[in-house]
Amino acid sequence: MKRFGVLSGFIIVTAIAFAIMGPTPGSGKVLGMPVLGVAEPFDGMQVSDVVEAGPAWLQVGMGTGVLVVGIGGAGVVTYSVYGVGVLFATGQAAAGLFAIGQFALGLFLVICQFGAGLTGIGQGVAGVRVAGGTLGGDGKALLRRLQDDAEKILAFTSR
Repeated sequence: MKRFGVLSGFIIVTAIAFAIMGPTPGSGKVLGMPVLGVAEPFDGMQVSDVVEAGPAWLQVGMGTGVLVVGIGGAGVVTYSVYGVGVLFATGQAAAGLFAIGQFALGLFLVICQFGAGLTGIGQGVAGVRVAGGTLGGDGKALLRRLQDDAEKILAFTSR
């Protein structure tokens, strides 16, 4: 899990650096696709506000691309509030082969508050092999462990 956190940090910092210091959107293309696409989602939340129309290798804000970081969109890998990633997606609402989020749908693996996938970890997870999911069968055990952890934390902080 530590490696995932470090990798996620590098990807997010790189995306922010591209957005701030990188080339202007559409100035460089690789294999016919712009390297960087930047959206301005706060001016009316219109998809038409995307500076470079169409997908980009790195899409920041909203839109489609290979790596999407921001408010939402679709791509191969998506780190966003809501998004669909062909391989991997994270966010409040996420879908992909591997998905992590509050509400997530993952074909192979899902780690979420509520969602579905073949395998999963979370509170309300439906799937073939799930751990902790109330829909998967051992919800009482998960809630018992969460209660025990909360009691230990509260007992430690009240001293």
